Amino acid sequence: MGAEDWAIVVGIKSYFDPGLAGLEGPENDAREFYDWVVSADGGAVPKAQAQCILSSDYHPPFASAAAAMPTAEAIKGAFDHLRSIADANVKAENGLGWTVGKRFYLFFSGHGFAPSQNDELTALLTAEASVANAQLTHVIGSYMADIFWRAKFFDEILLFVDCCRSIMDCAQLYMPYEIKRVSNYDQVRRFYAYGARVAKESREWKMAD
Repeated sequence: MGAEDWAIVVGIKSYFDPGLAGLEGPENDAREFYDWVVSADGGAVPKAQAQCILSSDYHPPFASAAAAMPTAEAIKGAFDHLRSIADANVKAENGLGWTVGKRFYLFFSGHGFAPSQNDELTALLTAEASVANAQLTHVIGSYMADIFWRAKFFDEILLFVDCCRSIMDCAQLYMPYEIKRVSNYDQVRRFYAYGARVAKESREWKMAD
């Protein structure tokens, strides 16, 4: 179990913009999820197939917005890797098509918002984001998951997004990929879960342990 599964886990607790207060929950939760997803008693995903992207990997505080990490592009890089595997399968004509594996876990935690032009989406603000300058750099979990769903990269996709879904204006949504569809993508099983309802906030508090 899990040998053909993959995971991308993101926890952002530190931002350059002082208007985005530091958080403790996102990184703690991301670590817990990662530990579970790679454990034999949990998701049993091979560690080589599970990427965990945390603020602490980049040693905050950051000297400038340009130095703040992880950025939207850095997170996209984890998805690019899986897309390169899919493309290689197609070129190899090995019968897999765009299929990468069986199950795909995605976990995103940090500050977030629901874009006013489509409040059904939930965007995770990335480290270089600036509320003051309306530079809401972000990654949209469901968009990323849907790209992999429609191309049938996996048989199952499980998405967990733990961030606020307050309505905010965003000049442009970050949707970097061309949509690919296969004829039977409706066979993919999906589960998407959010830490807050649309237009609501997700709050953190310290637990006794």
